[in-house]
Amino acid sequence: MSWIQPFEAEFGPDGSLYVIDFGEGSGSGRGGSNEGAGIYRIDYVANSRPPAAKLTVDNDSGPAPLTVAFSSAGSSGPDGTAITYAWDFDGNGTVDSTAANPSHTYSTPGRYTARLTVTATNGQTAVAVQEITAGNTRPTVTLSVPDGAFFDFGDRIPYTVTVTDPEESSIDCAKVVVQTQLGHDSHAHPLDNYVGCTGVAVTESNGGDGHGPGQNLYTLLSAQYTDGGAPGAPELVGSTRAELQTKSKEAEHFDGQSGIQVLDRATASAGKRIGDIDHGDWINFGPVNLRNIDSVTFGVASGSSGGDIEIRADSPTGPILGRATIGGTGGWDNVVSPTVELTDPGRTTTLYLVFVNPNQTGGTPDLMALDWLRFNGAGVREQSAATVSASATPTSGTAPLAVAFTGTASPAPGRTITDHAWDFGDNSAVVHGASASHTYARKGTYTARLTVTDSLGATLSSTVVVTVS
Repeated sequence: MSWIQPFEAEFGPDGSLYVIDFGEGSGSGRGGSNEGAGIYRIDYVANSRPPAAKLTVDNDSGPAPLTVAFSSAGSSGPDGTAITYAWDFDGNGTVDSTAANPSHTYSTPGRYTARLTVTATNGQTAVAVQEITAGNTRPTVTLSVPDGAFFDFGDRIPYTVTVTDPEESSIDCAKVVVQTQLGHDSHAHPLDNYVGCTGVAVTESNGGDGHGPGQNLYTLLSAQYTDGGAPGAPELVGSTRAELQTKSKEAEHFDGQSGIQVLDRATASAGKRIGDIDHGDWINFGPVNLRNIDSVTFGVASGSSGGDIEIRADSPTGPILGRATIGGTGGWDNVVSPTVELTDPGRTTTLYLVFVNPNQTGGTPDLMALDWLRFNGAGVREQSAATVSASATPTSGTAPLAVAFTGTASPAPGRTITDHAWDFGDNSAVVHGASASHTYARKGTYTARLTVTDSLGATLSSTVVVTVS
């Protein structure tokens, strides 16, 4: 293997070698980067593949005496061969049970390392470990910002952290730490730390330095609390995390899909869109929470018959939260941008977009191509006295339709408006200025959006719908 800046190597209790590579740069967070950083696990494999050991518990902390139910579910031998189990509940090297799913009571306060060793018929072993703390209960941490809520980069996110701990009569808010992280694909970059039970977290104003347009970005908000321990038992850390979704999303940044293809197209936003869409295909996004989100705008085109986009919760057959009807737009590059109202299920869910046209036959081409979507509403941003309004003259007419757009904006006290940006909803170039003009060359429903940015990087948007016949 080749390394960039390896600086720590340890053999773990499972027998594997763990190596931390610092990566390039000088550090994560403000003022640095760690491109290529990682933690690597290196396993020794000889003669035959080893078994897999999995260990779960019903609880890992609590007052003594503490009874813990252990499970080996997920453990397996290579190619389905049999395995045997050896449990050491207190880490003293003695086998305490050979059952698959035993239980054990810890009578004396303290921290223990429970170890499961599974042995396959080929003689190879695998180990899984779990720390158990008796005499102290891990604090429960909750965050007022719901998992899956929506934001725009530059938003300020107010939060409240609530901590409960049965061993502590009062919670010391000075020990509560909230951190923002910039999520990118499947990893995240630590940003700012805030101390206290309440506060306002600031998101990146430009989506994060070094990330170009069309990147799959999001924000993570984590909160943790370290308690003071208990007699005979060490301190414990409780934590929670919320993933915040950006209101503007590229369709190709879905979390799951069935039947569709991601297509490279020069005319698409960020150069990609989803296509090869047939009746019953779907994509999903999650987690999603529609708090203070009232509608969604689709950037979509159809060179054929079109169909409906059903917005559903939980599954492709779950409750319908909204429906957009997409007709033929005369070509696969002819993007329209209809807006449909959404029903908030009042909880965090996985959001499914199901593409429907029961009249599609085997010879019918793809129903549509989805380029992007935009969720409309305040989301979880800090409410302020700032206002913005977009208007259009005319709002309807026949193609080609020349439209004059006017925006008015008032910033929050102590700030100034630094930018007006018009997106006309047809994949044309963004135009900057309080007023703008645009000609729609073809029929369709378009949602034009004015986004204003203030001197602190916060943004606020307003939309106006233009119908071209």
